[in-house]
Amino acid sequence: MAYSVNGPEPSIGQRGRKAAGTVVSRAIPPLLLLASMWVVFGIQMVFGPKVFYAFGVEAGNLSRPWTWITANFVHVDFDHILGNSVFLLILGLIVGMEGFRRWFVVTVASMFGLGLFATFVSRNVVTGGASGIVFGYFGYLLAVVIAEKTLTHKLIRLVVAVVLLWSYWYTIVAGFIPNGSMSWQGHLGGFLFGALAAFYCEKRERKLIAKAQNQTGPVNTPQPPNPGYPRY
Repeated sequence: MAYSVNGPEPSIGQRGRKAAGTVVSRAIPPLLLLASMWVVFGIQMVFGPKVFYAFGVEAGNLSRPWTWITANFVHVDFDHILGNSVFLLILGLIVGMEGFRRWFVVTVASMFGLGLFATFVSRNVVTGGASGIVFGYFGYLLAVVIAEKTLTHKLIRLVVAVVLLWSYWYTIVAGFIPNGSMSWQGHLGGFLFGALAAFYCEKRERKLIAKAQNQTGPVNTPQPPNPGYPRY
């Protein structure tokens, strides 16, 4: 008969250091994304508006698919990137705390949402800026309340969503209203794809947990992944 013996319980200090390390490691990708946008903005300051037009999404132009990604890194002016940076920092860190893979899926989905809508819905403009990602984070954080199936986690997500709506409801609503040169199309695309990413991530996580539980044997077998918050 085989037996499994657990090792000694980690001390409070060890658990604290591990938790702090996890927080720091999960904060790095959102911070690097934001920093890269400021590097690109510095390049724009050197070479001028041609950088924006070269890497932004041109409405109706299907010959430059890479701009669906690059458009998220270019900005019109200082006020544009500064305004996006504030929301990108706050929301990016919130999503980033759920793990790199989930943050990556939501971020890339939001980029494609902006690119898709800027290409097929916009008219006679070139679109750029990180607001597609920002609205993707908004969409994710609101939709995941519905997608989440675990009651405790759903309550946590509900609190986050309520605080988000209470603090930024005007920004969210105003972002969908046509107003001058603002790309409401990119905002809408990012928001919808961010919301879709929430359902995809939750569904994928449930499948992974179910698969691990089915493979768990009675002796010396790895336990299923902890479904606690944050997760995939």
